[in-house]
Amino acid sequence: MPSLIEALGIVGISTAIDLSDLTSEMMKRYQTALKQYKVAIAPKSFIAFIIPLDTFIPLSERYSADILKPSEEGFEEAYLTMVTSIPISVNVADNPIKVRLTIMCVAVGDVSTTTKTIHEQKENLSRLYQEAIERVNKVILGYKVTPFRHNHDLRTVTALNRPSSVRVLRINGITGEILEQESIFMHDYLTRSLMNAKSLTEKEKRSFQFAHVSFSRDQVFAANIVQKIYEAIDARCLGDNTYAVVLADAYVEHVMRYILFRCLQQEGSPDDQAHKELEGIRMMEKLVSRLAQALGTNKSHLKEEVGFTKWNANCRLLRNGITHNFLGGVIDGESSFNAIGDSVNLAIKLTSLAVIKYPLFNDDMQWFSSLQWYIKMTDSSKQQIDDAANGKQDDR
Repeated sequence: MPSLIEALGIVGISTAIDLSDLTSEMMKRYQTALKQYKVAIAPKSFIAFIIPLDTFIPLSERYSADILKPSEEGFEEAYLTMVTSIPISVNVADNPIKVRLTIMCVAVGDVSTTTKTIHEQKENLSRLYQEAIERVNKVILGYKVTPFRHNHDLRTVTALNRPSSVRVLRINGITGEILEQESIFMHDYLTRSLMNAKSLTEKEKRSFQFAHVSFSRDQVFAANIVQKIYEAIDARCLGDNTYAVVLADAYVEHVMRYILFRCLQQEGSPDDQAHKELEGIRMMEKLVSRLAQALGTNKSHLKEEVGFTKWNANCRLLRNGITHNFLGGVIDGESSFNAIGDSVNLAIKLTSLAVIKYPLFNDDMQWFSSLQWYIKMTDSSKQQIDDAANGKQDDR
């Protein structure tokens, strides 16, 4: 079943609130700001998005903020934000439960583009939606840093963790009149959620039970490591590409250290001594050298065998940039896809080499190899994921 946030997108948030009242109030404040600045040029039409948050912000009244970008003659761009809460009635076991949900109406105005209809802006909507989401996240951050108001349920918003169906409005910037409105599918996760609701086959059930028992009993270390890469995949699916890259990088290093630990055990090192040696290895190059020695090869050959250079370029260096460059940078869906894919590929190849040398490793190393499905994704599947991760809407 879809989540509550997704369900709101299906039902249509407009059924729970008078959107015309919201947009009218928003534009009145905008016009007041324009009169104050006495400008000749400013957006006269806006594309607005209705974006629900994960939890309730206890505002006593609607909160509004205008961000105007000045040019020589006026304002070329404007971002208007209205935060409000709406009552929602949810039936749980036939018992109605009333809750309040915070939503944001974010209007994006650009004098060069937003006079076009929604249909004329189909190619431009994903960019405008991303700009609206940036404004939403600034509101969320502002609330989080308010002393004693931290709320861990109020999560950062991405295009992929919001509803598939997004209510899009075109608004008259003078009167606040809604000129047109439409529900646009920004991604296809609703369809995927419904597909995943089907019952497990007997084969899938046996696989699930085997993995559960193995992870719970004698392969706990392997489970902890495998969990990292699935968290990376989940993060990417929800649009958190930066976190996905960091987790993918951690996964590879953990796989390397785990395999080296198992090799040291086979060489006769007591567990405490093996742990001590691993703790003394802080640099990646030293880790690869020691791992190559344990597997009976040299560093250059090992790097070539496991695709280290490609992984280093697409994941480790990207992670270094995230960690060390405070100016940051946008990690897109394609970059996170490649980082995860190269991490999975390296781990599979390294696992194979370890099992060749020590066949008894196969039982707990199999979980690293089980990620072949990610490597075998077809070009069309990759394209669909890239389109979704980059906010390209589905025109259905």
